[in-house]
Amino acid sequence: MSKKLNNVIRTMMILLLVSSFLVGCTSSKGGAKETNRIGQEEINGKNTGLVHERTMELKYAKHFAVDYYKDGYKVITDAADRKILLVPEGKEVPEMEEKMVVIQKPIETVALYSTIDAAWFRPVGALDRIVATTFEASSWRIPEIVEGLETGRISFIGKTSALDYELLQAVGPTVNLLSKSSEKELFPKYDELDLDYISMGAYLEEDPRARLEWVKFASALLDKEEEAIQFFDEELARMEAVSKKAAESTEEKLNVAFVYFSPSKSVFYVHNGKGHHAVTTEIAGGIHYPKDFAQDKNGFVPTTNEEFYKMMSDVDLILYDNISGHGIQNMKDLLEKASFVSDLKVVQEGRIWGLQKEFWQSADKIADITEALNSILTTPHGEITENDYYFLMK
Repeated sequence: MSKKLNNVIRTMMILLLVSSFLVGCTSSKGGAKETNRIGQEEINGKNTGLVHERTMELKYAKHFAVDYYKDGYKVITDAADRKILLVPEGKEVPEMEEKMVVIQKPIETVALYSTIDAAWFRPVGALDRIVATTFEASSWRIPEIVEGLETGRISFIGKTSALDYELLQAVGPTVNLLSKSSEKELFPKYDELDLDYISMGAYLEEDPRARLEWVKFASALLDKEEEAIQFFDEELARMEAVSKKAAESTEEKLNVAFVYFSPSKSVFYVHNGKGHHAVTTEIAGGIHYPKDFAQDKNGFVPTTNEEFYKMMSDVDLILYDNISGHGIQNMKDLLEKASFVSDLKVVQEGRIWGLQKEFWQSADKIADITEALNSILTTPHGEITENDYYFLMK
Protein backbone atom coordinates (compact mmCIF):
# COMPACT_ATOMS: atom_id res chain seq x y z
CA MET A 1 0.00 0.00 0.00
CA SER A 2 2.81 2.33 0.89
CA LYS A 3 4.50 1.50 -2.42
CA LYS A 4 1.32 2.31 -4.37
CA LEU A 5 0.95 5.57 -2.48
CA ASN A 6 4.50 6.51 -3.32
CA ASN A 7 3.85 5.81 -7.01
CA VAL A 8 0.72 7.96 -6.96
CA ILE A 9 2.55 10.81 -5.27
CA ARG A 10 5.43 10.51 -7.73
CA THR A 11 3.01 10.57 -10.68
CA MET A 12 1.19 13.60 -9.32
CA MET A 13 4.47 15.46 -8.84
CA ILE A 14 5.54 14.70 -12.41
CA LEU A 15 2.19 15.92 -13.76
CA LEU A 16 2.48 19.05 -11.65
CA LEU A 17 5.98 19.79 -12.98
CA VAL A 18 4.94 19.20 -16.59
CA SER A 19 1.91 21.43 -16.10
CA SER A 20 4.05 24.19 -14.61
CA PHE A 21 6.51 23.89 -17.48
CA LEU A 22 3.75 24.17 -20.09
CA VAL A 23 2.20 27.16 -18.33
CA GLY A 24 5.62 28.79 -18.16
CA CYS A 25 6.17 28.27 -21.91
CA THR A 26 2.77 29.73 -22.72
CA SER A 27 3.41 32.79 -20.56
CA SER A 28 6.83 33.34 -22.06
CA LYS A 29 5.49 32.96 -25.56
CA GLY A 30 2.60 35.28 -24.85
CA GLY A 31 4.97 37.83 -23.31
CA ALA A 32 7.20 37.79 -26.41
CA LYS A 33 4.22 38.41 -28.66
CA GLU A 34 3.08 41.28 -26.48
CA THR A 35 6.53 42.87 -26.54
CA ASN A 36 6.78 42.61 -30.33
CA ARG A 37 3.30 44.01 -30.80
CA ILE A 38 4.01 47.01 -28.58
CA GLY A 39 7.32 47.60 -30.35
CA GLN A 40 5.64 47.60 -33.74
CA GLU A 41 2.99 50.04 -32.58
CA GLU A 42 5.63 52.46 -31.37
CA ILE A 43 7.45 52.26 -34.68
CA ASN A 44 4.33 52.28 -36.81
CA GLY A 45 3.35 55.48 -35.07
CA LYS A 46 5.93 57.14 -37.36
CA ASN A 47 3.34 57.12 -40.17
CA THR A 48 4.44 54.14 -42.27
CA GLY A 49 2.50 51.12 -41.11
CA LEU A 50 5.68 49.15 -41.86
CA VAL A 51 7.84 47.03 -39.58
CA HIS A 52 10.97 48.89 -38.55
CA GLU A 53 14.21 46.90 -38.67
CA ARG A 54 17.03 49.35 -37.98
CA THR A 55 18.37 52.89 -38.30
CA MET A 56 21.50 53.73 -40.27
CA GLU A 57 24.47 54.26 -37.96
CA LEU A 58 25.90 57.76 -38.28
CA LYS A 59 29.10 58.77 -36.50
CA TYR A 60 29.24 62.48 -37.33
CA ALA A 61 26.47 63.69 -39.66
CA LYS A 62 23.60 65.59 -38.02
CA HIS A 63 21.44 66.69 -40.93
CA PHE A 64 19.97 63.46 -42.30
CA ALA A 65 18.75 60.05 -41.17
CA VAL A 66 17.83 56.74 -42.81
CA ASP A 67 15.46 54.15 -41.35
CA TYR A 68 15.10 50.66 -42.78
CA TYR A 69 11.83 48.73 -42.82
CA LYS A 70 10.85 45.18 -43.65
CA ASP A 71 10.76 44.14 -47.33
CA GLY A 72 13.25 46.80 -48.46
CA TYR A 73 11.29 49.96 -47.66
CA LYS A 74 13.29 52.96 -46.42
CA VAL A 75 12.36 56.28 -44.86
CA ILE A 76 14.92 59.03 -45.27
CA THR A 77 14.86 62.28 -43.34
CA ASP A 78 16.45 64.99 -45.47
CA ALA A 79 18.14 68.27 -44.54
CA ALA A 80 14.78 70.07 -44.42
CA ASP A 81 13.51 67.44 -41.97
CA ARG A 82 11.12 66.04 -44.60
CA LYS A 83 10.40 62.32 -44.33
CA ILE A 84 10.47 60.52 -47.67
CA LEU A 85 9.38 56.93 -48.21
CA LEU A 86 11.48 55.02 -50.74
CA VAL A 87 9.40 52.18 -52.16
CA PRO A 88 11.31 49.17 -53.57
CA GLU A 89 10.84 48.33 -57.23
CA GLY A 90 7.80 46.12 -57.70
CA LYS A 91 6.40 46.87 -54.23
CA GLU A 92 3.17 48.72 -53.50
CA VAL A 93 2.87 51.99 -51.62
CA PRO A 94 1.53 51.06 -48.16
CA GLU A 95 -1.43 52.76 -46.54
CA MET A 96 -0.10 55.45 -44.22
CA GLU A 97 -1.66 57.26 -41.30
CA GLU A 98 -0.16 60.60 -42.34
CA LYS A 99 0.88 62.10 -45.66
CA MET A 100 4.48 61.38 -46.62
CA VAL A 101 6.48 62.07 -49.77
CA VAL A 102 6.79 58.83 -51.74
CA ILE A 103 9.50 58.07 -54.30
CA GLN A 104 9.40 54.81 -56.23
CA LYS A 105 12.74 53.11 -56.75
CA PRO A 106 14.94 52.56 -58.60
CA ILE A 107 16.36 56.08 -58.58
CA GLU A 108 18.01 55.88 -61.96
CA THR A 109 18.82 59.56 -62.53
CA VAL A 110 19.34 62.72 -60.46
CA ALA A 111 19.71 66.46 -61.01
CA LEU A 112 22.36 68.32 -58.98
CA TYR A 113 21.94 71.86 -57.67
CA SER A 114 25.23 72.06 -55.74
CA THR A 115 28.71 71.02 -56.85
CA ILE A 116 29.54 69.52 -53.45
CA ASP A 117 26.85 66.86 -53.84
CA ALA A 118 28.59 65.20 -56.79
CA ALA A 119 31.21 64.06 -54.27
CA TRP A 120 28.77 61.59 -52.70
CA PHE A 121 28.19 59.77 -56.00
CA ARG A 122 31.84 59.37 -57.02
CA PRO A 123 32.90 56.90 -54.27
CA VAL A 124 30.06 54.49 -55.09
CA GLY A 125 30.61 54.66 -58.85
CA ALA A 126 27.38 56.49 -59.59
CA LEU A 127 28.41 59.69 -61.39
CA ASP A 128 26.58 58.32 -64.43
CA ARG A 129 23.28 58.83 -62.55
CA ILE A 130 23.71 62.61 -62.88
CA VAL A 131 21.71 63.86 -65.89
CA ALA A 132 21.15 67.54 -65.09
CA THR A 133 22.83 70.37 -63.19
CA THR A 134 22.57 74.11 -62.59
CA PHE A 135 26.31 74.60 -63.25
CA GLU A 136 27.93 74.88 -66.66
CA ALA A 137 30.94 72.79 -67.68
CA SER A 138 33.34 75.65 -66.87
CA SER A 139 32.31 75.46 -63.20
CA TRP A 140 33.09 71.76 -62.83
CA ARG A 141 36.41 70.09 -61.98
CA ILE A 142 35.15 66.50 -62.08
CA PRO A 143 36.13 65.08 -65.51
CA GLU A 144 33.13 62.77 -65.84
CA ILE A 145 30.70 65.64 -65.32
CA VAL A 146 32.59 68.01 -67.63
CA GLU A 147 32.53 65.35 -70.34
CA GLY A 148 28.85 64.67 -69.72
CA LEU A 149 27.98 68.34 -70.18
CA GLU A 150 30.14 68.67 -73.28
CA THR A 151 28.64 65.59 -74.94
CA GLY A 152 25.05 66.35 -73.93
CA ARG A 153 24.61 63.37 -71.64
CA ILE A 154 24.17 65.87 -68.80
CA SER A 155 21.91 68.87 -69.37
CA PHE A 156 22.60 72.37 -68.09
CA ILE A 157 19.14 73.43 -66.90
CA GLY A 158 20.02 77.03 -66.10
CA LYS A 159 21.12 78.66 -62.88
CA THR A 160 18.84 78.39 -59.86
CA SER A 161 17.82 82.01 -60.38
CA ALA A 162 16.71 81.31 -63.97
CA LEU A 163 15.82 77.63 -64.28
CA ASP A 164 14.55 76.18 -67.54
CA TYR A 165 11.64 74.17 -66.14
CA GLU A 166 10.57 72.90 -69.56
CA LEU A 167 14.01 71.42 -70.15
CA LEU A 168 14.08 70.00 -66.63
CA GLN A 169 10.75 68.25 -67.17
CA ALA A 170 11.92 66.97 -70.55
CA VAL A 171 15.09 65.50 -69.00
CA GLY A 172 12.93 64.04 -66.24
CA PRO A 173 15.39 63.05 -63.50
CA THR A 174 13.96 60.58 -61.00
CA VAL A 175 14.74 63.02 -58.21
CA ASN A 176 16.09 66.56 -57.85
CA LEU A 177 18.73 67.05 -55.16
CA LEU A 178 17.97 70.61 -54.04
CA SER A 179 20.19 72.51 -51.64
CA LYS A 180 18.61 73.29 -48.28
CA SER A 181 19.59 76.91 -48.94
CA SER A 182 16.97 77.09 -51.72
CA GLU A 183 14.11 75.98 -49.47
CA LYS A 184 12.10 79.19 -49.79
CA GLU A 185 13.04 79.86 -53.39
CA LEU A 186 12.61 76.49 -55.11
CA PHE A 187 10.70 74.04 -52.91
CA PRO A 188 7.25 75.64 -53.46
CA LYS A 189 7.78 75.68 -57.24
CA TYR A 190 8.76 72.00 -57.31
CA ASP A 191 5.71 71.17 -55.21
CA GLU A 192 3.57 73.09 -57.69
CA LEU A 193 5.07 71.22 -60.66
CA ASP A 194 4.86 67.89 -58.81
CA LEU A 195 8.60 67.28 -59.20
CA ASP A 196 10.22 64.89 -56.74
CA TYR A 197 13.01 66.47 -54.74
CA ILE A 198 15.20 65.83 -51.72
CA SER A 199 16.84 68.51 -49.59
CA MET A 200 20.62 68.20 -49.38
CA GLY A 201 22.57 69.76 -46.52
CA ALA A 202 26.16 68.54 -46.37
CA TYR A 203 27.28 72.17 -46.36
CA LEU A 204 25.55 72.58 -42.98
CA GLU A 205 27.82 70.05 -41.30
CA GLU A 206 30.58 71.59 -39.17
CA ASP A 207 32.94 68.61 -39.31
CA PRO A 208 34.60 67.34 -42.53
CA ARG A 209 33.88 63.79 -41.41
CA ALA A 210 30.20 64.65 -41.10
CA ARG A 211 30.23 66.01 -44.65
CA LEU A 212 31.95 62.85 -45.83
CA GLU A 213 29.22 60.78 -44.21
CA TRP A 214 26.73 62.14 -46.75
CA VAL A 215 28.07 59.44 -49.05
CA LYS A 216 25.89 57.13 -46.93
CA PHE A 217 22.85 59.27 -47.68
CA ALA A 218 23.44 59.05 -51.43
CA SER A 219 24.07 55.33 -51.13
CA ALA A 220 20.69 54.81 -49.44
CA LEU A 221 19.00 56.31 -52.50
CA LEU A 222 20.89 53.95 -54.80
CA ASP A 223 20.99 50.78 -52.64
CA LYS A 224 24.78 51.01 -52.45
CA GLU A 225 25.17 51.18 -48.67
CA GLU A 226 27.80 48.45 -48.47
CA GLU A 227 30.17 50.31 -50.80
CA ALA A 228 29.56 53.62 -49.01
CA ILE A 229 30.18 52.24 -45.52
CA GLN A 230 33.41 50.57 -46.61
CA PHE A 231 34.59 53.79 -48.27
CA PHE A 232 33.68 55.94 -45.26
CA ASP A 233 35.39 53.63 -42.77
CA GLU A 234 38.58 53.54 -44.85
CA GLU A 235 38.68 57.34 -45.17
CA LEU A 236 37.97 57.76 -41.47
CA ALA A 237 40.81 55.39 -40.56
CA ARG A 238 43.22 57.45 -42.65
CA MET A 239 42.14 60.67 -40.94
CA GLU A 240 42.50 59.06 -37.53
CA ALA A 241 46.03 58.01 -38.47
CA VAL A 242 46.90 61.62 -39.36
CA SER A 243 45.36 62.86 -36.12
CA LYS A 244 47.34 60.33 -34.09
CA LYS A 245 50.56 61.27 -35.87
CA ALA A 246 49.92 64.96 -35.17
CA ALA A 247 49.12 64.30 -31.51
CA GLU A 248 52.35 62.37 -31.03
CA SER A 249 54.50 65.05 -32.68
CA THR A 250 56.75 67.08 -30.39
CA GLU A 251 57.10 69.91 -32.92
CA GLU A 252 55.47 73.25 -32.14
CA LYS A 253 52.12 73.57 -33.88
CA LEU A 254 51.56 76.36 -36.39
CA ASN A 255 48.75 78.93 -36.28
CA VAL A 256 46.82 78.57 -39.54
CA ALA A 257 44.29 81.08 -40.92
CA PHE A 258 41.91 80.52 -43.84
CA VAL A 259 41.12 83.75 -45.73
CA TYR A 260 40.27 85.38 -49.04
CA PHE A 261 40.15 88.95 -50.39
CA SER A 262 37.17 90.61 -52.08
CA PRO A 263 38.46 93.13 -54.66
CA SER A 264 34.99 94.63 -55.13
CA LYS A 265 34.68 95.38 -51.41
CA SER A 266 38.42 95.77 -50.73
CA VAL A 267 38.19 93.70 -47.56
CA PHE A 268 39.53 90.37 -46.35
CA TYR A 269 37.21 87.59 -45.27
CA VAL A 270 38.46 85.34 -42.47
CA HIS A 271 37.02 81.93 -41.68
CA ASN A 272 35.39 81.86 -38.28
CA GLY A 273 36.78 79.84 -35.39
CA LYS A 274 34.62 76.76 -35.92
CA GLY A 275 33.36 74.62 -38.78
CA HIS A 276 34.84 72.00 -41.05
CA HIS A 277 37.93 74.03 -42.02
CA ALA A 278 38.84 74.52 -38.38
CA VAL A 279 38.38 70.81 -37.65
CA THR A 280 40.42 69.80 -40.71
CA THR A 281 43.28 72.04 -39.59
CA GLU A 282 43.22 70.60 -36.08
CA ILE A 283 43.19 67.00 -37.36
CA ALA A 284 46.11 67.80 -39.68
CA GLY A 285 48.16 69.04 -36.74
CA GLY A 286 47.71 72.80 -36.93
CA ILE A 287 45.93 75.37 -34.77
CA HIS A 288 43.03 77.06 -36.53
CA TYR A 289 43.46 80.78 -35.96
CA PRO A 290 41.87 82.94 -34.68
CA LYS A 291 40.07 80.27 -32.71
CA ASP A 292 37.57 82.54 -30.96
CA PHE A 293 36.72 84.65 -34.01
CA ALA A 294 33.01 85.10 -34.96
CA GLN A 295 31.86 81.92 -33.23
CA ASP A 296 28.24 83.01 -33.69
CA LYS A 297 28.61 83.16 -37.49
CA ASN A 298 29.17 80.62 -40.24
CA GLY A 299 31.97 80.39 -42.77
CA PHE A 300 33.97 83.39 -43.92
CA VAL A 301 33.33 86.68 -42.13
CA PRO A 302 34.35 90.15 -43.42
CA THR A 303 36.89 92.16 -41.43
CA THR A 304 38.25 95.68 -41.53
CA ASN A 305 41.83 96.06 -42.71
CA GLU A 306 42.87 96.96 -39.18
CA GLU A 307 41.20 93.85 -37.75
CA PHE A 308 42.75 91.65 -40.41
CA TYR A 309 46.26 93.00 -39.86
CA LYS A 310 46.02 92.50 -36.12
CA MET A 311 44.71 88.93 -36.46
CA MET A 312 47.33 87.92 -39.02
CA SER A 313 50.21 89.24 -36.89
CA ASP A 314 50.24 85.97 -34.94
CA VAL A 315 49.64 83.66 -37.91
CA ASP A 316 52.34 81.25 -39.09
CA LEU A 317 50.64 80.08 -42.29
CA ILE A 318 47.74 81.32 -44.42
CA LEU A 319 45.53 79.13 -46.58
CA TYR A 320 44.22 81.55 -49.19
CA ASP A 321 40.98 80.72 -51.00
CA ASN A 322 41.95 81.91 -54.46
CA ILE A 323 38.81 80.27 -55.89
CA SER A 324 36.40 82.49 -53.96
CA GLY A 325 38.85 85.40 -53.95
CA HIS A 326 39.92 84.79 -57.55
CA GLY A 327 41.41 88.27 -57.94
CA ILE A 328 44.53 87.09 -56.12
CA GLN A 329 46.48 84.14 -57.52
CA ASN A 330 50.03 84.98 -56.47
CA MET A 331 52.08 87.21 -54.17
CA LYS A 332 52.24 90.00 -56.74
CA ASP A 333 48.42 90.14 -56.89
CA LEU A 334 48.25 90.17 -53.10
CA LEU A 335 50.65 93.07 -52.65
CA GLU A 336 49.03 95.08 -55.45
CA LYS A 337 45.54 94.77 -53.98
CA ALA A 338 46.41 94.82 -50.27
CA SER A 339 49.79 96.48 -49.84
CA PHE A 340 49.16 97.04 -46.13
CA VAL A 341 49.94 93.33 -45.45
CA SER A 342 53.47 93.56 -46.88
CA ASP A 343 55.26 93.68 -43.53
CA LEU A 344 53.34 90.82 -41.92
CA LYS A 345 55.69 88.01 -40.89
CA VAL A 346 53.67 85.39 -42.75
CA VAL A 347 53.90 87.46 -45.95
CA GLN A 348 57.60 88.23 -45.63
CA GLU A 349 58.38 84.55 -45.04
CA GLY A 350 56.22 83.54 -48.03
CA ARG A 351 53.99 81.14 -46.12
CA ILE A 352 50.79 81.69 -48.08
CA TRP A 353 49.22 78.69 -49.78
CA GLY A 354 46.53 78.78 -52.45
CA LEU A 355 43.95 76.11 -53.28
CA GLN A 356 44.11 73.91 -56.35
CA LYS A 357 41.07 74.19 -58.64
CA GLU A 358 39.70 70.79 -57.59
CA PHE A 359 39.67 71.65 -53.87
CA TRP A 360 36.01 72.63 -53.40
CA GLN A 361 34.74 69.63 -55.37
CA SER A 362 36.80 67.11 -53.40
CA ALA A 363 34.75 66.72 -50.22
CA ASP A 364 34.89 62.94 -50.71
CA LYS A 365 38.69 63.15 -50.66
CA ILE A 366 39.01 64.79 -47.26
CA ALA A 367 41.50 62.14 -46.11
CA ASP A 368 43.77 63.12 -49.02
CA ILE A 369 43.30 66.80 -48.18
CA THR A 370 44.10 66.22 -44.50
CA GLU A 371 47.24 64.26 -45.36
CA ALA A 372 48.30 66.98 -47.82
CA LEU A 373 47.84 69.71 -45.20
CA ASN A 374 49.70 67.66 -42.60
CA SER A 375 52.66 67.32 -44.95
CA ILE A 376 52.75 71.12 -45.40
CA LEU A 377 52.59 71.72 -41.65
CA THR A 378 55.28 69.18 -40.76
CA THR A 379 57.78 69.63 -43.60
CA PRO A 380 60.45 72.37 -43.41
CA HIS A 381 59.31 75.46 -45.28
CA GLY A 382 60.35 75.45 -48.93
CA GLU A 383 60.80 71.70 -49.34
CA ILE A 384 57.21 71.34 -50.58
CA THR A 385 55.78 73.89 -53.01
CA GLU A 386 52.74 72.05 -54.34
CA ASN A 387 50.54 68.99 -53.91
CA ASP A 388 47.17 67.88 -55.27
CA TYR A 389 45.18 70.35 -53.16
CA TYR A 390 47.46 73.28 -52.26
CA PHE A 391 50.20 75.34 -53.91
CA LEU A 392 52.70 77.79 -52.44
CA MET A 393 52.01 81.28 -53.77
CA LYS A 394 55.02 82.97 -55.37
